[in-house]
Parts: sequence; structure tokens; C-alpha cells
Amino acid sequence: MFARFGTLLIIAISAVLVFSVTADAINVDSVGPESSYDNYIWTGSTQYSRAEFNEPFGTVYWYVRGPGETGFGTLVYTDYGDGTSKSSQFKHTFNSGTTSGKEYEITAYVYPHSDAADQSVDWDSYTLTVWTPPEEVITHQTNSQ
Repeated sequence: MFARFGTLLIIAISAVLVFSVTADAINVDSVGPESSYDNYIWTGSTQYSRAEFNEPFGTVYWYVRGPGETGFGTLVYTDYGDGTSKSSQFKHTFNSGTTSGKEYEITAYVYPHSDAADQSVDWDSYTLTVWTPPEEVITHQTNSQ
């Protein structure tokens, strides 16, 4: 009987420890365009992105990965938290697209505030398609002749 009680006690304590550690971890609640309708833009346009977190962040690294890049892509912007903010904004101008749409992946990679009990990191991404208007391609080709 005591062995069974001891086993149940160990399971209960383990569950409390697991849930208390993960409850303090920073999480990306959402990442995406500032406006819900702009998962695509035209060449030369600026994309405004936003990430929301479950607690104040320490640092957010914003990456852009284009075709042919590996990993997270290129680090484009670093946002340092103020100890209270649970959101980060990012903007980037995309000068390269195609008439069939060139896909980029935008990633917010977040570190918790230095006072957080759990120093685990998190990240999330979304895809942006950059289009070149057909009239720009036709005009460019006509001028080059």
C-alpha cells in the first residue's frame, strides 16, 4: 500500500513540476501580417508583420527566408523588449518578386525576458507571396529592345 501511495505521490509531483515549467515558457501566440488580408504584396511594397506572445519578451529576431535560402533565412531586424510588451512589429520592403509569385517565409524567433523563470525560446512563421505586376514586366521588356 505504501509503495502504491509513493508511486502516486511521485507522479503527482512530476505533473506539477512539468506544468509549472511549461506554464512559464514564452510562446508565440500568433505571427502574421499586420492586416489579415495581406499574405501577398507587390514588388517594391513594404510588408508590416506582427507577433503576439503569452508574456513579455526579451528579444525577437525577425528573419526573412527567400527561395534557395536555408534555415530561418536572413536576420533582418532585432526587437528588444521593454519588460512589459507582449507584441513585436516588423516591416520590410520586398524588391524582388515574379509574375507567378515569389514566396518568402517570415519568422519571429523570440527569447523570454531575462527575469523569466524558463529561458526556453519559441518561434513561428508565415508565408508571404511577392508578385511583380505583368505591366512592369512588359514595359521593361519593351524598353530593353
